[in-house]
Amino acid sequence: MEKDIGTKGGDRLSIFIVDIYLVKTEKLSQFMQYIQKFLKHKEENPEKFKECKSWRVFRQAFSEMSGAFIEMMEFENMAEAEKWGARMREDKVMVKYREEFMPLIEPATHSMKLWNSVTHSD
Repeated sequence: MEKDIGTKGGDRLSIFIVDIYLVKTEKLSQFMQYIQKFLKHKEENPEKFKECKSWRVFRQAFSEMSGAFIEMMEFENMAEAEKWGARMREDKVMVKYREEFMPLIEPATHSMKLWNSVTHSD
């Protein structure tokens, strides 16, 4: 019997929105402060992030974009991601965070991707 890729036990697997970017070298310290401030806001306002199952930030160790930051936000499905995104675009605090974020990165390196889970094991 063929296994349905993208499901586990009949349940649809998560989707991930993945942001990749390089922080300007001279702005790295400021960026690290920004991330800590954002995390504090996220922890103090869980209702604003209820659709986001998980949020992780990685730093690429080597390859074509050594030092790049990779944010992975996990959602149950695309509808949940869209609901979250719409709320973030209307939230004045989150709009301000976005305005603070953009000058810290190299704009030409910023990309956003949507990844669909294929499988996972526990």
